[in-house]
Amino acid sequence: MNRKLIALNLVLLAVIVYAGMQFRNYYSQTKAKEAGVLNQPVKPVPAPPVTKPSPAPPVLASNYEKVAQKLLLDRSRNPEVPVEPPPKPPPPPPMPPLPIYHGMMNFADDEGVIAIMSVAAGKPHKAIHPGETIGEFKLLAVDRDGIDLEWRDQKVHKKLEELLDRTHSAVPSQTEKYETGYQSPVPVRPEPPPPAQYGPPAEDQGGGIRRCATNDTTPAGTVVNGLRKVTRPGPFGQICYWEPIGGGRQ
Repeated sequence: MNRKLIALNLVLLAVIVYAGMQFRNYYSQTKAKEAGVLNQPVKPVPAPPVTKPSPAPPVLASNYEKVAQKLLLDRSRNPEVPVEPPPKPPPPPPMPPLPIYHGMMNFADDEGVIAIMSVAAGKPHKAIHPGETIGEFKLLAVDRDGIDLEWRDQKVHKKLEELLDRTHSAVPSQTEKYETGYQSPVPVRPEPPPPAQYGPPAEDQGGGIRRCATNDTTPAGTVVNGLRKVTRPGPFGQICYWEPIGGGRQ
C-alpha cells in the first residue's frame, strides 16, 4: 500500500514540475513578444499642409449708413443717437423744526456750559453739552450771544430769544387793550400765587439734575430723597437746582 502512495506522489510531483516548466516557457514567450511590440519604432506621419486664410475686410460704419437712414419699417431711425440728460438730483430735505431752548447752566468746571433744551414744545427737558445731539441737531456752542447748531453738516446760528417756547398765549397788557380796543366780557380775577413748595420737583432735566420751582422755599443745602439743593450765581442771576448727593458737581 505504501509503495502505491509513493508512486502516486512521484507521478503528481512530475506533473507539477512539468506544468511549471510549461508555464515558465509560456511566460517567457509572452514577455518577449510584448517587448518586441513595444520596442518597434513608429514612423511619424507628415503633417498636412496649412493654408493661410485671407484676412477679413475691416468693418466700417459707413458701409451700414443706408441701413440706418433708409429703413422702411421705422421712419424715426436716423444716424443721430438721442442722449437723455441725467436726471436731476432730488432736492434736499427741509430742515426740521429747531429745538426749544429753556435756559443754560455754567458751573465753571471742565464740562463747560450746559444748555437745557427739548425736542419740541411739551417734550421732556434735557441737559445738553456741546457736542451732544438733541433730536436731529447737534449742539456746537451756546453763550449769551446765541446758540450754534449743526444739521447735516449745515451750521445754524440763532439768538436765544428765537428758540424760546412761545406757544403759551400771553394776556394783553393795558396798552395793548387800549390800542386794540380789547374788552374782557367777564372781569378776570388775578390768580392767587402758587403755594410754597418744599423739596425737589419730579421732572428730571438730565443726569439726575432737577431745576428748582419758582415757589421753592427750601433752604440751600437741604437734602431730600437723596438730592441736595444748590444755589450759585449765574450770568442772569441766581441758579437754583437739585443734584444727586453721590454724583453732584463740585
